[in-house]
Amino acid sequence: MEEIVSGRIPYEFGVALAVDDDGRLNVAYHDGERDLNTSGPGADLMYAVLEDGVWTIEAVDTDGDVGKFPSIALDSTDRPHIAYLERTGEETGTVRYIYHDGDEWLFSSIDELDDLELAFIGARRTIGVALDEEDNAYVAYSDRSVLRFARRMEQGWEIEDVTGPIESGQLLAQFVSLEIEGDGRPHIAFYEIADSGRSSDRNHLLCDRARGRGRGGDFHRRGGWS
Repeated sequence: MEEIVSGRIPYEFGVALAVDDDGRLNVAYHDGERDLNTSGPGADLMYAVLEDGVWTIEAVDTDGDVGKFPSIALDSTDRPHIAYLERTGEETGTVRYIYHDGDEWLFSSIDELDDLELAFIGARRTIGVALDEEDNAYVAYSDRSVLRFARRMEQGWEIEDVTGPIESGQLLAQFVSLEIEGDGRPHIAFYEIADSGRSSDRNHLLCDRARGRGRGGDFHRRGGWS
């Protein structure tokens, strides 16, 4: 067992792990205030890598209450790509993305969410990032009202709604997992709360995938999601 860091680290906001081709461990996590209603100093996105038995840790984004619910993927050159949430209000946040180009960290803001629920009971997994075989970046993310899918393009992010609540009164549970098939087609697993506020056995675990094949971010134009 390897200890990365210890102290008053808020576990509620998740952690992400990826292993590169040389067996190095890459970890992204949020290091901030334990109070959910506080965006105080040190509410940062942290990145740690284990090499030759030594953990190297750095704060890669410190602008705002950032780094919540991180998801990490490594590209073909083992450079990290991280998607995560910046909390901007009690129910609002910005989905952000950062990657290392070999020289420095570069980041962008993807989208805004306005129906988030943050809670101490169980860490959310609000955001998922994945890369295709050509190192194109994709991000899936959710609040209680909508599940969205974004593809990084040269001119910015192309965003589409995958689904919202299926029936009135139903909510999405803010758990998202994203994988990219060999042909570039995305698959997203997520939870829907079928009966909000009642027993968890009334929820649904769902999986969505783009029906169209081929690259270029045109899955919705080739048939949408199923």
